[in-house]
Amino acid sequence: MPMFAATKIFRILWIFLVAAFLIYLIYKLYMYWRRNPIQIEIPIFSLFFSILYSYVLITSFMLSQYADVLGFYRLLELLIVMTSILVLLSATSFKSLNLLDLIQKALLINFYLIILILLFWLVKDHSMIFQLETQGRVRLGGSVYSPNELGIIGSLSMWSAYYLLFKNHISKKFFVFTLLIALIIVVLTNSRTSMVIAFGSILFMLHKQNLINKLAIIGMTFIGMIFLFSTFNIDRLGYGNDPLEELKTLNNRTYIYEVAFDGIIRNPWFGVGYVEGTKEFLKENFTQDFWLPPHTHNGYIEIALSLGIPFFVLVMLISTRLFFLSFRNIIFNTNKITVASSMQLIIIMVTAMTTVDIGNAVNPLFVLFLFYLLTNGQLLQDPHRNLHQAGKR
Repeated sequence: MPMFAATKIFRILWIFLVAAFLIYLIYKLYMYWRRNPIQIEIPIFSLFFSILYSYVLITSFMLSQYADVLGFYRLLELLIVMTSILVLLSATSFKSLNLLDLIQKALLINFYLIILILLFWLVKDHSMIFQLETQGRVRLGGSVYSPNELGIIGSLSMWSAYYLLFKNHISKKFFVFTLLIALIIVVLTNSRTSMVIAFGSILFMLHKQNLINKLAIIGMTFIGMIFLFSTFNIDRLGYGNDPLEELKTLNNRTYIYEVAFDGIIRNPWFGVGYVEGTKEFLKENFTQDFWLPPHTHNGYIEIALSLGIPFFVLVMLISTRLFFLSFRNIIFNTNKITVASSMQLIIIMVTAMTTVDIGNAVNPLFVLFLFYLLTNGQLLQDPHRNLHQAGKR
């Protein structure tokens, strides 16, 4: 069996499961509506953004010279997920449904499902999940899951557990257990960005959250991130052609960005195509012999390269609003539930500068980010409001 065949089977099973859930959800909502007729609405912004996103995705794919069967599958996968979120948004008229609770539970459940998959491969073939990479680092994830994404999911799951603890959905023991498991996974992924974020998150959670302490912890985490980013373009660290340099992977990305920027300039309106288009573009234009990047290692550049500059500008405008709203919450808001959700968005948007938690294939990080985009960030303002009301301006 080819190296990635088994993981593709898991992915196809997952998308069929999501599609089955979507059909079941639509059926249940229809049956409920027949018994209890109520007005069902989708916030205008969410509907507009979804239609525009779908149009850009399909247009980019059709115009791309890299369109293939796998590309069709990527489109199907994302469109199913987006449709599911829109259906959930339309269900917010039902007062018994708290979508913010649901998304946090889903993220935590997803985290433990990933752990089960990792344990499965640990028994079946541990070399699939624990591999020595080109630059000499042994990392958890391997061929089954991206180590960088796995590390970030671990950090986000800490905040989901934090959120659910203060909503009394999980016990303190389960919260501490989740933190320990997530921290172990983050360390084993050997992802420097994720480790800075995970340790900073735990310090933020456990320390008294007055304004001075918050600023101090954020400052320390920021210094850690600055140290990571400062490794770019430093001659003594070597360049991407030397796979033995410890910080090679950060330094090497400057060349990826050069190639990506060239692709953006050559394909400014609709990009080179979602996921598979970017992969094929890099395959044809990335000239280093020992390593071929599967993506641009930057979520924002990924969006511009795969879907074009106009859509990139729109996403950046919305993301900037979400970032400042989230940052204001973690500094001044005393509501731990709001802080948890805001911290998750901050993590996603910051780590998008070194990896592709947004702008690439569907994953829990991108789905969470998309969820907040589609609600126009309203959930960050008051976690106790009904989402249907929050969608109205």
